Amino acid sequence: MSAALNNRLSLGIKLAAVIAVLVVGGMSVLGLSVLNKQNQLQDEQLEALGQALASQTAATATEPLFTGDSLSLQLQAEQSIALARIKAVQISSSSGDILAFAGDVNALADAVSAQEHYYFTSDVSFRETSGGRVEILLESNELAKTYEHILRLVLIVGGGVTVAALFIALLIARKINQPINMLLDATEKIGAGDYRVAVPSERRDDEIGQLLSAISDMGQGLYQRDQVETMLGGFVNQDIAKQVISKADAVNIKGERVEATVLFADIVGFTSMSETLTPEQVAELLNEYFSYFAHCSDLYFGTVDKFIGDCVMVVFGAPKANEDHRFNAAACAFLMQRLTQALNHRRRDEGLPEVMLRIGINSGQMLAGVLGGDKKMEYTVVGDSVNLASRLCSEAESGQIIVTEEYKTSLLEPQRVCLNSQKRIKIRGKAVPVQTFEITDIASEYQLTMNTLIDDLLSIRESL
Repeated sequence: MSAALNNRLSLGIKLAAVIAVLVVGGMSVLGLSVLNKQNQLQDEQLEALGQALASQTAATATEPLFTGDSLSLQLQAEQSIALARIKAVQISSSSGDILAFAGDVNALADAVSAQEHYYFTSDVSFRETSGGRVEILLESNELAKTYEHILRLVLIVGGGVTVAALFIALLIARKINQPINMLLDATEKIGAGDYRVAVPSERRDDEIGQLLSAISDMGQGLYQRDQVETMLGGFVNQDIAKQVISKADAVNIKGERVEATVLFADIVGFTSMSETLTPEQVAELLNEYFSYFAHCSDLYFGTVDKFIGDCVMVVFGAPKANEDHRFNAAACAFLMQRLTQALNHRRRDEGLPEVMLRIGINSGQMLAGVLGGDKKMEYTVVGDSVNLASRLCSEAESGQIIVTEEYKTSLLEPQRVCLNSQKRIKIRGKAVPVQTFEITDIASEYQLTMNTLIDDLLSIRESL
């Protein structure tokens, strides 16, 4: 509750509260110090006064005490009570007998047992011979009035200073909040996509104005960066566009080693098919299928690396890492084949030739990053694993999805993918032939989702 309230309070209010706490705390410490000092002085004065009154009473009672004049002792006690600050007086012999008393003797007895600091005593002696003692009790109410008066004065002065401090703190908070609110409004506009930040003329030369000018310049830079990213996103994957923008200032942009999966999907017999089509029809056919393939890769966290003629290259696990990249590639390939079959039903109804795919998939270490020269760069993955995926695609037959044995053994959950052993193929540069497998099926729970995805993709395409 307190944390939420603290987050809602402005910086100015927090500063005002800190100032108020410091002032109140300072006044409290000062007031307590004054009261403590006054209390010490009062105790010292009380001690001096009590001892002086007890000694004076003892000196006056010396002669009556040693001469046994009880009447004079009683008179002396009653005269002492007449003083404003003495509450009780008692004169006793050395044997403890009470010779004279006046005032509230019961209160005196209680003070003796409680050892209150209002109680004082003095011996009655003559020529170093003690004949008894005098006990007096001072009036506490009179002494407390002075303390109460000082306490009231401290509270009034402290309260006045605190109110004045709060008022000044609020004024300071208002002065601080005004420029801070201007900065906050400017940053909120930039966060909302409005990069136009106005700098008030009266603040152009102060620190706030300079900061607003810097924010305005930053907004223009963000606007230009957003425009470049938007344009670049139309040519490459959005994640790649952001990575290119983030590394745009680098002199040498190097790749990094990643564990990823590459998928190559090729249209079978496209060369002979294109001979019967006009260039416009070829472009329309490729655009349609490449658009479907891009959607398929997005659904399974893949990134379209490039289109090579009638072939598409998709990367899984880069530039965004994904530990399940192998299965995602298999599911994407299976979705591509299923989608192509659905499209062939439509093409047969329209009297168009069917389109068949062959797909090769491979996983392993590869170099991923923005590669190229000064004149042209692109995000891609390279390495032996990538080359092997391309070769697998070439070896696959119509409608097949071919993978390697290493891919098969590296699957996190092999039961999700059905694989059949295929032939061994000789790869140029490799001494040992590579054992291949065909992905024939995907677990049924994933196929239910694919049916919905295919319907959605076809409906989206029809609505365009």
